[in-house]
Amino acid sequence: AVLQGAWELRLLDQESVRDDLQASEEQCANLKQLREQEPRKKPFEEFHRLTPEERQSRFASLARANEEAVKAILTPRQMRRLRQIALQLRGPSAFREADVVAALKLTAEQKDRIRALEAELFMGKPDGASRGPGPGQGRPRPGPPRGMDDMRRGYEERLRVTSERIQE
Repeated sequence: AVLQGAWELRLLDQESVRDDLQASEEQCANLKQLREQEPRKKPFEEFHRLTPEERQSRFASLARANEEAVKAILTPRQMRRLRQIALQLRGPSAFREADVVAALKLTAEQKDRIRALEAELFMGKPDGASRGPGPGQGRPRPGPPRGMDDMRRGYEERLRVTSERIQE
């Protein structure tokens, strides 16, 4: 949950996310100021010199600071929505989060099925069967995502397909 603070601050760089949150002009200005603060950038300049433990600790403390700063700017409703957006963007990997598993009351069988479907989504079916036309066959393959909105739509579609398969 702490590391979400770093991710959520990055999400707020996206105009579409701020629009979804219905952030006021004042909130947008405060968020911009927060993102541009030099003290938040400086700790990463020496990251390569730190031990893995020190990096993890530094990153966790920065993420906590980011989360607290964002909480001071956004309303509780906006924070809930921001967390929903972040969860949606994680796609099927969101089902690995303990709080998601607990909220959905997933059984061991459902968790195993989710892991298998997630592997299938990212690596193909284990039996080698095609999931549709490959490169150069059928529909043209779309280019790389153009932005956060395209990425979110792709993840939402994968999550929808995964959710439908879990319910089967």
